[in-house]
Amino acid sequence: MKTILLSLLLIFTSTSYAQLSKKDHAVYTGLEGELGTYKGGGFNINYIYHKKYSLELQYTFSSRTPTQLPDNYNPGSTLLGKREIPIENLNSAMLLVGRLFTLDDNESFRVNLKTGLSNNSFQIPIDFIPNLSEDDWFSQPRNYYHSTKKVNNYGLVLKPSLEILFNRSIGVSIATFVNFNKEQIIVSGQVGIIFGNLRSKNSSPN
Repeated sequence: MKTILLSLLLIFTSTSYAQLSKKDHAVYTGLEGELGTYKGGGFNINYIYHKKYSLELQYTFSSRTPTQLPDNYNPGSTLLGKREIPIENLNSAMLLVGRLFTLDDNESFRVNLKTGLSNNSFQIPIDFIPNLSEDDWFSQPRNYYHSTKKVNNYGLVLKPSLEILFNRSIGVSIATFVNFNKEQIIVSGQVGIIFGNLRSKNSSPN
């Protein structure tokens, strides 16, 4: 599904701008940072129809310290320096639909209530086992071995957001993001910049 969503993202980007000549359409892009269960970022393409309905294609990439990482974990080192600590990674592709509510006459503030499906890919370090190997002249071994669990699943996403438009071309988005899936429930805050055709042509001129 992730490949399909990414393909749709490219197709949507290349074709939707043709709609900008129509008064009841708006298309824009967003770049977001994420902080919560995971830390990371992402990008999205948004389509607004009749100032009421929204469609979003989003891709996020995030990571965190593994929950099973031992407190005394030492990654070890080589002649080139310390090895990296294992990281838990999550990549998600999402298709969301929503309802838009304008909060002022100038259409500078609006709430976008979105929900949809996600395709999630986890890489999770697990099963940390003590490593009893001794140091040698050239390196210090990590003090734990581990394996990596790979999980792919689908989830239900809720993403209410507040969009603040500085003008027709640029603004900011502040969102709460919840991803319900079989592996875990992911909760985060997202803040980003949005740019493009943020309002339809029959909106106020600001």
